[in-house]
Amino acid sequence: MTFSAFRSFRRSLVPVSLVLGVAALGVGPLATPAARAQTAPSGTEIMSRMNQAFYYPGNSFRTSVRMELGGPGTAGRERIMSLLRLNTGGKGEQRYLLYFHKPGDVRRMSCMVWKHVDLPDERWMFVPITGQVVKVLAPERSSFIGSDFMREDLSGRDVDADRHTLVREEKQDGRDCYVVESLPKKPVDFSKYVTWVDRETSLPLRQEYYDNRGKLGRVFTGTQIERVASAKNPSVAYPTIMDRTMKSMSSGRWTRVIFSEAVYDPSLKADDFSADHMRTPIGDWLPAQGKAVSAAASASAGKPEVAARRTPRANPP
Repeated sequence: MTFSAFRSFRRSLVPVSLVLGVAALGVGPLATPAARAQTAPSGTEIMSRMNQAFYYPGNSFRTSVRMELGGPGTAGRERIMSLLRLNTGGKGEQRYLLYFHKPGDVRRMSCMVWKHVDLPDERWMFVPITGQVVKVLAPERSSFIGSDFMREDLSGRDVDADRHTLVREEKQDGRDCYVVESLPKKPVDFSKYVTWVDRETSLPLRQEYYDNRGKLGRVFTGTQIERVASAKNPSVAYPTIMDRTMKSMSSGRWTRVIFSEAVYDPSLKADDFSADHMRTPIGDWLPAQGKAVSAAASASAGKPEVAARRTPRANPP
C-alpha cells in the first residue's frame, strides 16, 4: 500500500468510528427512530389499555349522571339518572343498571345491559306505565334514549372488532396523547374512528367517527379527569372522565354527560341486576342526588303508578 493510499484509508476510518460511537450511546439521528419503534406500544395495545381504563376500573361503580341535550335552535333538555356497573368475570363480561329520576316523563324508567364479549350485548328496559320489563332488540349502533351517544357507547366496543394503528403522538388539551386510527373489520355505519389516548391515564380525550363517505360524523370529547376512590380501599383511586360530550357534526346536536358522587367498588353482585331491581332499586344503591329526586317524586306519585308496579313480568334469564 502506498503512503497516499494509507493516508486515505485512515481518513475513511474516522467517520465510521464516530458513527459507531454515537450509535452505541443510543443518541443521534440514526438511533432515535429505532429507539422509538422499540418503546412505542402498538395501536391494539393502546386501545386495549384504553378500554380497560375507561370501562373496567374497579370491580364495580356507582355514580349520579346528569345528561344535557341541545342543538341549534332547540331548547336544552336535561335528564337525571343513577348508573350502576359490575364486572362479572375475567373475560370482560359486565352488567349495567341505569335509573331515570328526571324529567317526569321518564321517571322510574330503567335500563339494564348484560355486556358480552364476542356476542351481542343483551338489553332490557322497564316501562313504568305498563309495569313490564321488555327486551330491547334495537341495534347496538343505534341512538341511546334519543341522545347523540350510541347504545354501544354505554358499555364499549370490543377491541377485537377493529384494526388499530398508531399513527402519531401529539398533545390534546395540553396532555401527551397517542393518536390511534381504528378500522372496523366488518361493515358498520362508520368507515373509521380516530382516538386521542392520554399517555398518563390511558383514557380517551377525543374520538372522531367518520361515516362511510369519509366525512366527519360524530366527535367525542372527555374532560375533567378526577381520581375517584374505592369504597373498599379509599387509598386506591382510579382516573375517571367526569365530563364527556358527543356532538353530531351534521346536525350540530350534542349530548353532554356529567358524573357526580362517583365511587368505585360499592357492594354489588350479579343477582342484583334483575328485572325486580329494574322496577324497584335498593335505596342504598342510589347516590344522594338520585335518592332525593326519587323520594320527592314518590311523595307526589298518584295511584296509576302504584297499580303499574303490581303488573310484574318474568325476570331476564
